[in-house]
Amino acid sequence: MGRIVRATEPRYRRQAKGRASPLGFEQMHSGSVPAWVHDAVARCLHDMQQPTVVDLHLTLSDDRQHLMFCESDGSCSGFYLVDDQREADLVVSLADFLQEQVFPETQAAWGEARPACPGHQHPAAPALVGDEAWWVCPDTHHGLSIIGAYEPPKTRS
Repeated sequence: MGRIVRATEPRYRRQAKGRASPLGFEQMHSGSVPAWVHDAVARCLHDMQQPTVVDLHLTLSDDRQHLMFCESDGSCSGFYLVDDQREADLVVSLADFLQEQVFPETQAAWGEARPACPGHQHPAAPALVGDEAWWVCPDTHHGLSIIGAYEPPKTRS
């Protein structure tokens, strides 16, 4: 059975304002994003910030119910946080949201398959396989990698 994450956990990951993370997202308010959410975001962005990094700013809405992904131009998309959601379900839901609502709307990633599905034009799809969040090919349903461990296909030189 998957681990349950709760929105009421009082743990927060602190990062100085304006300091970009290596995953290409930054927190606008120090300590604003709870650790239980940060871990899911880190897994998804590890895989989706390829082939290039999109500068995204990450924070919680004032009511602390929506995780906001904002571009430098101020445009934002909000992901609703569900209490008592299994970790794998949170990762799959967040990956789907990022694929459908965030990356396709950015100037830097418009028209790109994120993450790329090897040998196809479409992106890999997030799916729950057993108790784990996976990227799968939407055509063949073949598992590509656990979300957070994706490596882009190697290109021939």
